[in-house]
Amino acid sequence: MISTSIDSPESQASPESGNAVAWLCESSIWSRLADFYQEKGKKAWQSEVPFQITSNPQIATAYVETLLAWLEGWIAQHGQPKRPIRIVELGAGHGVFSLMMLRALSEQEGVFARLGVTIHYVITDLVEANLLAWQEDPLLKPWLQSEGVSCAQWDCLADQHPWMEEPSDSQTPWVFVANYLFDSLPQDAYLFEKGTLKRGRAQWESPTGTQANDPNQWNLAVEFTDFDATKLPIATRGLLTEYHNMGAEGCILIPDGAIRCIETLRDLSQDRMLLLSSDKALSTQSSTLGRRPEEITSFASYSMLVNFHALQLYFQHEGGEAWLQDTQQEFLASGVFSIGHRPGTYFALERTF
Repeated sequence: MISTSIDSPESQASPESGNAVAWLCESSIWSRLADFYQEKGKKAWQSEVPFQITSNPQIATAYVETLLAWLEGWIAQHGQPKRPIRIVELGAGHGVFSLMMLRALSEQEGVFARLGVTIHYVITDLVEANLLAWQEDPLLKPWLQSEGVSCAQWDCLADQHPWMEEPSDSQTPWVFVANYLFDSLPQDAYLFEKGTLKRGRAQWESPTGTQANDPNQWNLAVEFTDFDATKLPIATRGLLTEYHNMGAEGCILIPDGAIRCIETLRDLSQDRMLLLSSDKALSTQSSTLGRRPEEITSFASYSMLVNFHALQLYFQHEGGEAWLQDTQQEFLASGVFSIGHRPGTYFALERTF
């Protein structure tokens, strides 16, 4: 295990009001970012937040092909689902990718029928204004009026899911779609340096006036200090140990918010789930290790790089599987994460991915 020492009072590491120093994952910058999306609603994607990279028909088509390959393996192990499979899209925002997914699913309707599978697509977001916009959107409205599509307001970090209309059963898996979401959820930063490990404490400032709510204008400073590893979540301790054993040097981001979200999804699905995600992320071990702090702790494009490699390690440690790109692309990484089956049996999915 990784050993750490404590030189600073623990009170300095607790979340504080305003823009005070706190561990990066507990910083008020994350709630401020959520406020930005609440205030902007669907307008956030009109000129400020980029979305074209993760909202395109090619990704939607690839997701549906991957889902079909995964379902073949699932049905072979567990039998046909007794109820419609819920595909829950998290943080759908503008709804553009939702429409692309619905079209891609519709194009494969015959294949789903041959598998004996029906789909219920649930579009969710934290921001109520986005739901209202979807219901009035001329392209999405007909879908939302159909039997197999619905929308709901949902905080993916919360434990409650009041939009569920009926309990699930032991043979029906869940599918979750998270595009351009995890990079706006809380993250933690750690620095491996010459055999020592330190944790990032963050302080941020925003300008006054009209630029106060512009995340691109926020100034985030991260200072690394000693910490008490016994107070970290078990999953985080395990990941840090993995990176220590790999001989990590440099700054490592741990996607704390993404892991908490995934644990909520695991609870909701009773560990029978497929997660499809594309984001501004690091997907290989080589791209994850040896990073300088300033490379990965910036808020450019209203987001922070996500460590998909850490999510892969998390799923593998929990008895699941994960498939990531073999090569690191500059702006985009896609991942397929699954739990609830016998590892090593999804040959069709591996070929498709």
